[in-house]
Amino acid sequence: MVKRKFIIIIAVLFLINIGIVNAYFYSITHKCENDNCIEGHDAIWYVTIHNEGSHLVEFTAIEIINSFNDSTIAEIKLPFKPLTSDRGDLIKVGQYKKVIVNLTGSIPSSNNQKELNYYPCFTNTITDNFFIAKYKKYEDRHCYYVNESMVVLQCVSNKNCGNDEYCTINKCKKLDCGQCQYFEEHQCIDYECCNTEQCGFGELCNNNTCQKLNCGVNEYIENRTCKKLLCGFDEYIV
Repeated sequence: MVKRKFIIIIAVLFLINIGIVNAYFYSITHKCENDNCIEGHDAIWYVTIHNEGSHLVEFTAIEIINSFNDSTIAEIKLPFKPLTSDRGDLIKVGQYKKVIVNLTGSIPSSNNQKELNYYPCFTNTITDNFFIAKYKKYEDRHCYYVNESMVVLQCVSNKNCGNDEYCTINKCKKLDCGQCQYFEEHQCIDYECCNTEQCGFGELCNNNTCQKLNCGVNEYIENRTCKKLLCGFDEYIV
């Protein structure tokens, strides 16, 4: 299911010193696997662009930017060759038309409690020859600092957490294992032993495992160690 956004922004770009106005609406929705947007997993952002201007609008890039640190979450950037006849396979939106662009990226951690706030940036082409000749500029990048948001979870099950963590209330928590325990598959497991007293008679604790003492034929076990049998001058071992 696609998560709907409630804000639709009118984006109007006034190009400097020229009478042409590029006017377009945009809206953004997103989709996550099983409707759960989990940190580190992929999401798809659907950017819908409606052209309400007086001429064709072309885009060379669309970006989804993290509002907290301005890092790029997802983007599409297309090769643009403004000085050739083949200018590139750009995103073109005709007058009174709409285009939907899909962007895929890894979901970062939330930056506003349980929500991830982000904003979009658009780079469109400039086709006015006077403007190009005066400013030597062929593209215009504009960001709209109106936060979009999505709920981001750390986990929905233990498999979304580290091996030494477990999932509780959609957050990964560190396991608090005892001194004689180790973690495996998101749980604390007891070692077989941590000292020799935990082993049976004739065994020794080595690397947290009870191992049998391997005494020789002329040895006996005392206090969990092998000791030599000492015979008198008139005795022998049988």
